Amino acid sequence: FNAYNHSQEAIGCFLRYASLQGEKDAVFFEGMTKAYFNLGDYRNAKIFALQLQESAKTAIEHEPMAFQWLGLISQAEQQHKKAITCYQKALTQWRIAEDTAHYDFGKTKIFLGNAYRSIALPYQALRYYQDALNGFIPEFKNPDIRQNPTPEQLPNEIWVMEALLNKADAWEQSFDQKAGKDST
Repeated sequence: FNAYNHSQEAIGCFLRYASLQGEKDAVFFEGMTKAYFNLGDYRNAKIFALQLQESAKTAIEHEPMAFQWLGLISQAEQQHKKAITCYQKALTQWRIAEDTAHYDFGKTKIFLGNAYRSIALPYQALRYYQDALNGFIPEFKNPDIRQNPTPEQLPNEIWVMEALLNKADAWEQSFDQKAGKDST
C-alpha cells in the first residue's frame, strides 16, 4: 500500500517537474518508467521506457538504462528471452560508452542472470552473477563460478547480497537439473 502511494506521488512529482522544466527529458522518462513499473502498470512503464530510449538519442548516457528498464518490464511480463536481449543491449551500450564502472552495469548482470535462471539456464546465470560480484567487489576478481568472496571482502551492499543469493539459487537449479528432481 505504501509503495503504491509513493509511486502515485512520484508520478505527480514528475509531471510537475516536466511542467516546470518546460520539457520532458530523460530524468522525467526514467522516473515515470520506474513509478509505473512499481505500480505493476507495465503497459505505461513500457511507453515511458521507449520514450527514454528515444530521448537517449540526444543524451546517449541514458540509452543503457532504457534497455535495462525494457528488460525489467519484459521479465515481469514473463518474456524472458526478450528480457535477455534487452539486458545484453544495455551491457553493450555501457561498454561502448566505456562506463562499465556504472553501478547499474553490475545490476544489469544480476538481472540478466535472473532471466537465464527463468529459462532454466543456470550456468549462464552463474556466469553473470560471478561477473557482477567481480565488478562490485574490488578485492575480488575471480572468473571461476565455483568461487565466492571471503567474508572479509564482502561490503554491506544489497546488490552484492542479491548476487550471492541468486548465485546460490542458480547452483540449486543446476543440481536439480542433474538429479532430475527438486533438491530442497
